[in-house]
Amino acid sequence: MSLDHPPRIAPLAPPYGPDVAAALAKWMLAGSLMEPLKLFRTLYQNPHLSSRIRPLERCT
Repeated sequence: MSLDHPPRIAPLAPPYGPDVAAALAKWMLAGSLMEPLKLFRTLYQNPHLSSRIRPLERCT
């Protein structure tokens, strides 16, 4: 299996709008200086799917 192909759904790329940046920050560890994980940036491409993940924000 080759991994040389682009992803089927590309993750969001910076710069992010204020709303997107705030939502992605909630999925990261508090105070993290790392760029949001590609997993989260890909999930955020689909509003319905990302809304299903939002309950996890309360777990941090």
